[in-house]
Amino acid sequence: MKVNLSAYESRILWFIFRKTYGWNKKEDWISLSQFSMCTGLDRRLVHRAIKSLSSKKMIVINKDDSNHITYGFQKNWEKWDVSSKKMTVINRDDGLSSKEMTRVSSKEIPTKDTLTKDTLTKDNKDIVEIVSYLNQKTGKNFKAKSKNTASHINARLAEGHTVEDCKRVIDNKCAKWLHDSKMVDYLRPQTLFGTKFESYLNEVPPKTQGVSDKTRQTLEAGKRWLEKHEGQEAISGEHGDDR
Repeated sequence: MKVNLSAYESRILWFIFRKTYGWNKKEDWISLSQFSMCTGLDRRLVHRAIKSLSSKKMIVINKDDSNHITYGFQKNWEKWDVSSKKMTVINRDDGLSSKEMTRVSSKEIPTKDTLTKDTLTKDNKDIVEIVSYLNQKTGKNFKAKSKNTASHINARLAEGHTVEDCKRVIDNKCAKWLHDSKMVDYLRPQTLFGTKFESYLNEVPPKTQGVSDKTRQTLEAGKRWLEKHEGQEAISGEHGDDR
């Protein structure tokens, strides 16, 4: 665990584990095409990763008289030629595409090299829109730039939910919690966009079935005005002000 391996080296090493110890064997014959098919890496990248692992003496490679090559893991870590401080990276100077890296996920994971102004703008736009809507509905001041807030929203968007779904959850929970002194504090990103998001999304707001969003907002604004007005009357009454 102290050895820094590249992503390609790690995938090749895990595949060797699967083909050997996974079948109760110390070594197994594996072709480059098998490596390529099961790891999703181009044969040239496979060859480089194997060569790198071999130079570190972390794998054992043997060739028989028929030129069949077997691979195994070197269990004796004292024979390894590695440094715990040195990071090994396979340079991609062959112009290969990154398609092999995206087969596990339908969306490519952004990195420092792959992030572009357009992708940042799109992601931020969704988060800003959702957080702004939440602040508008609750009167709070959450920050779209907050890593904690962004991580919860991004998690739901990654599941296929939309900005409108997030707004609907905000509407649903505001209808129940906004005027509840015990629950109003839970109108926050980590609660709204957490593990119960889908159940919140499918709730029907109380006393608002069949009411449009515009009408609901008008009713909520009127309720807030009445509460404020009643509070002012109560204060005036205490001081004998009969205006």
